[in-house]
Amino acid sequence: LNIANKLEEAGVNIIGTKPSAIDLAENRKKFGNVLEKLNIPAPDWGTATSVKAATTIAKKVGYPLLVRPSYVLGGQKMKIVINEEDLENHVIDILKHMPENQILVILIPAPHLVKSLLNEGPTQYVLPFKTKLLLWD
Repeated sequence: LNIANKLEEAGVNIIGTKPSAIDLAENRKKFGNVLEKLNIPAPDWGTATSVKAATTIAKKVGYPLLVRPSYVLGGQKMKIVINEEDLENHVIDILKHMPENQILVILIPAPHLVKSLLNEGPTQYVLPFKTKLLLWD
């Protein structure tokens, strides 16, 4: 994204997704504002740039949590954590490799359903949202 921004500023025509659209999708606060503005339900979540901020969010929203850095491809460094120790260790690991990253900390609703769905049938992935689970093979 940094290179794309510099190219766009230099007047280079970017083919494909514009840097501003990538930023809107990857900047967790900006994306959350879009969801809120459009009244699209989402699990409780927050963003953190430190272990302290992440644990504060966890105390507010509960466990289990999906913890994911911003501006990464393919779910790099994404992990489900089930307690404060796991959360702290994972945030430290993310920040060691990506200092100052804006980390998404999001509650996984109905964890018993997620576990069951992940362990049965051909379905391999689950994406939880407040009242429904979206599945894909």
